[in-house]
Amino acid sequence: MNLGILSYVFMVIVIMAFSNIAESSAEAVFVPDHLMCKVRPYLPWCKG
Repeated sequence: MNLGILSYVFMVIVIMAFSNIAESSAEAVFVPDHLMCKVRPYLPWCKG
């Protein structure tokens, strides 16, 4: 398989994953809350 095709397919998968995460960021259960609050402490559910 050509490396250019492989990298293109990988890039498309990554872009699809990121757009999916952006759409469902409210239900992103794959990131623990305490980790997300360390990175972004201004999120609403980190203030409670």
